[in-house]
Amino acid sequence: ANIGQTYNTLTYNPKGKNLIPLFGARARHFNYYHSNDIKYYEVPTPWTRLTYKTAFQQGQMLDAFFSVNLSKQFNFSIAYKGLRSLGNYQNALTSSGNFRFTTNYKSKNNRYNARGHIVMQDLLNQENGGLQDVDIENFENGNEEFLDRSVFDPNFENAENILVGKRFFLDHSYEIIKKTDSLDSNNLYINNTISFEDKYYDYTQNSSVTDYFGDSFTNEIKDKVTLENFQSKIGFLYQNDLLGNFSFNLNYTNLNYGYNSVVLISDELIPNRIKTSFIGVDAGYSKEIGALKLRGTAGLNLSDEFSGNYIDANLTLKINEDISFGGGINISSRLPNYNYLLYQSDYINYNWYNLDSFNNI
Repeated sequence: ANIGQTYNTLTYNPKGKNLIPLFGARARHFNYYHSNDIKYYEVPTPWTRLTYKTAFQQGQMLDAFFSVNLSKQFNFSIAYKGLRSLGNYQNALTSSGNFRFTTNYKSKNNRYNARGHIVMQDLLNQENGGLQDVDIENFENGNEEFLDRSVFDPNFENAENILVGKRFFLDHSYEIIKKTDSLDSNNLYINNTISFEDKYYDYTQNSSVTDYFGDSFTNEIKDKVTLENFQSKIGFLYQNDLLGNFSFNLNYTNLNYGYNSVVLISDELIPNRIKTSFIGVDAGYSKEIGALKLRGTAGLNLSDEFSGNYIDANLTLKINEDISFGGGINISSRLPNYNYLLYQSDYINYNWYNLDSFNNI
């Protein structure tokens, strides 16, 4: 329909290491930069990259990137990706912007390392509810009068949604025990990560479409949900040539998800917030013995309300340059995403609260 519109994931991958629920509107997150999507750079000379692409019906996408090392120890990069495309169907415009700023630093003796980024994003899409039933046959038959997709009448032409987020991230470590020569086999690092992310999802419609979504409280629809998520962890990494690599971290999470008001439907009160804070731990181990590689991580939330845990382990055997065998196991348990636990809307059928009743996934 349009570049920047979402698409269906054709396979379900249950493997994961998330200990807490994810924000809703997952269909809007394909173009959303998460912490592990951000790259850091070290360049001998200033580096600029410009990417331009035409899109559907008066559409353009431009991704501009610049990185420079001010010294051998300090680098920063700045980038912005902008997209605006009208689309092939009515009321299907998409407009998005992704701003990224990164920096990384290492001391002259390489004992202290720091990486950080700031990301600000807004992803807007118009919504039309798809084609009306009377047009499905014309779409499937390929009638020449309907090859121009803009002639189709969608279910509505008055809705749009936007996902907006900003994140501040810092990851730094210090090498307490450093190898002094080739005979030394020990390294010990202490590390700390701090992340604060604030995002919201907003669905607006200047007049309700009750034959599509059902009855509504008001004629004008405005559904907005927010999430503030602060996470910090501190831990250590121990490396030994004989024993392998061990890591352990203590985590702190504070989150605030929800809406501005409560909803009362048929004597059932739908609360407006999920607010909590809790402690967690995670650990990891890795070891290479010749052609054999073992890697494993585990995590646990020390919370009754937001219980969660995972174990992820992988074993790989390299036969030669062309052949290797691998296998692993992933066991995880966490709460469903926030929009399953609490949701509010001006459409009556889309209001629920399940935090006290839903089991972990």
